[in-house]
Amino acid sequence: MADFRIKRQTKRDHIVEDAREMIAVARELLDAHMKTNSKAQLIAACLCVNHLKDWLWADSQKTPEGAQRFERLLAALAKKELEWEAFHDIANGLKHPLRSKVPEFFTDLAEWEDDDWWNTAAGDDPIWFVMIGDNRRALSGLCTGFIYDFERCLSPAQTDS
Repeated sequence: MADFRIKRQTKRDHIVEDAREMIAVARELLDAHMKTNSKAQLIAACLCVNHLKDWLWADSQKTPEGAQRFERLLAALAKKELEWEAFHDIANGLKHPLRSKVPEFFTDLAEWEDDDWWNTAAGDDPIWFVMIGDNRRALSGLCTGFIYDFERCLSPAQTDS
């Protein structure tokens, strides 16, 4: 796990330098949420994940390989268009008190039949779900899936096939 403790006399342009570091921040927040079921950590993870696309785009401007990685990301997100659109609306809605496009939220216990069962903090505590079409999706499961998509796009082993 990356070390995000603040170090003395560190000078940087940003608190987070690049897409890899932002992915690590999102993963750390999501991992903390999975251990504690903290709504605050889930909200922070959602906001980070929502902005990973921006970070990957910024990195894509630096090299031809970065541009290819960004194209892979766009292709991966296109396959999950409904989920990404709903997730983006959720994250954007977290910033504003008046929401028009935010899907329905609710808490419930995770069930093994849920699409996101293996990517949730399933246990005795209720977790946050959102309706996407006719499917209930765990918000933590959506975060996990998108983090995985972003990590795959940064992997040098990926090929365009």
